[in-house]
Amino acid sequence: MKTAVAFIVGTALAATLATGALAREKFESVLATPVGITLQPLGPGQGIGLHGNASGGFLAAHKTAFGNEAGKTLYTYDKDEVGKSNCYDACIKDNPPALAPTYAKPFGEWSLVKRTDGSRQWARKGKPLYTFVGDKMNGSVGGSVAGGRANPRAPTPAVTEGGGPSLSQAFKVAYYEPDVETQLPRGVGIDTIADANGMGLVDGNGRTVYFFDGDANKDRGGCKTPCDTPWRPLVSPQLSLPVGDFTVVVRNDGINQWAYKGYPLYIHVEDRAPKYAKGMGVDKRFKVALVTTHFMPAGIRLQDTAGRGKLLATAEGLTLYRHDAVAYHTGGGHSLRRGVLLRPAVGREIGTEYCNVQCQKLWKPVLAPDDAKSSGYWEVMTRADGRKQWAYRGFAQFTYTGDKNPGDMNGNDTYDVAVSQDPTQIADVGTAQIGAPALYWLISEPH
Repeated sequence: MKTAVAFIVGTALAATLATGALAREKFESVLATPVGITLQPLGPGQGIGLHGNASGGFLAAHKTAFGNEAGKTLYTYDKDEVGKSNCYDACIKDNPPALAPTYAKPFGEWSLVKRTDGSRQWARKGKPLYTFVGDKMNGSVGGSVAGGRANPRAPTPAVTEGGGPSLSQAFKVAYYEPDVETQLPRGVGIDTIADANGMGLVDGNGRTVYFFDGDANKDRGGCKTPCDTPWRPLVSPQLSLPVGDFTVVVRNDGINQWAYKGYPLYIHVEDRAPKYAKGMGVDKRFKVALVTTHFMPAGIRLQDTAGRGKLLATAEGLTLYRHDAVAYHTGGGHSLRRGVLLRPAVGREIGTEYCNVQCQKLWKPVLAPDDAKSSGYWEVMTRADGRKQWAYRGFAQFTYTGDKNPGDMNGNDTYDVAVSQDPTQIADVGTAQIGAPALYWLISEPH
């Protein structure tokens, strides 16, 4: 009996393994969101504190949901059919459809559902999307979030969202979670790869995975023995079986290697921490194995720097900055790469106007076109003078006049400290703080 079992398993395994190049599907990353659809961390992930104000407390990872252009959570409806909405009349009173602009076009997992009044509604994976009238703040679900200020300029914390309608159990949050939606083998995951501006495959240590557009037995090109290559095969266990789009390549060197959609997978030795992608551009045959790409406004890109890796920058490479309030109060790590957590609620409370006329001689707002729309982690803020300004994860973006060359970071760690007479008194410097309230200019890193 044991021999028979071993034979069956061995035969099945042999039938699933391949050598060299594999039959390949198209492997390309698509945008996670269309124009007008945002990505919103839920609840505490926005930086909302239990006392109702934007909080500097350490935040654990929280789920992310799709939101509309105003940042309000999107939902699906259990009674809908694929490609068809069944929510009309009384149903849309509390759950208005997420309507698409007239110029919108379907792509990837995003489609457009025509409603009976002729309007078009966004749908993801065939499921029409809706908002909920009880959600007043970004990151709210069913009208509930851990605190929050209804009026960003209110001198004291103000609001709980209760008192409105209840969200029907037939409506479910539309989560952004490619890691849950994709079949993955053990030891392979999907996570944010900030250096590549998207979500992609990672190994068991969270390091970026790359795919190779070629034969796994020829991945070293013209390299001769001894050959010190920075690329390492993503090794699969000896008895691995296919999982979803993952198969196994048996290499000539005896290594079993994971492949995705027929492309052999690798890691790069210079990626020493999660979210790094130092292998990008090193060899055009190797590309980051992104599953989805995040929206980036025209005229903004990622710029390499000497000490902090990739930063958000203008098309000319000039570093972008944000005005933050809790950089050194909690969490620490401000001198480390992506060492300061982003709390979008704090950025929205500070907004665009806590940089006066004198301040704007040094700090220039990163303006958006008048017709710009929020998408992904990028939002459009309106300044007091009516001009539009780009914000990343809730923080308005600026450049610094002291930066002259691509990669300069001369404005980083600049403080605007407000002297407080009473260290126990809550002070409002755009967002509530206790003790020594201050605003800090910090480089804008992709997260």
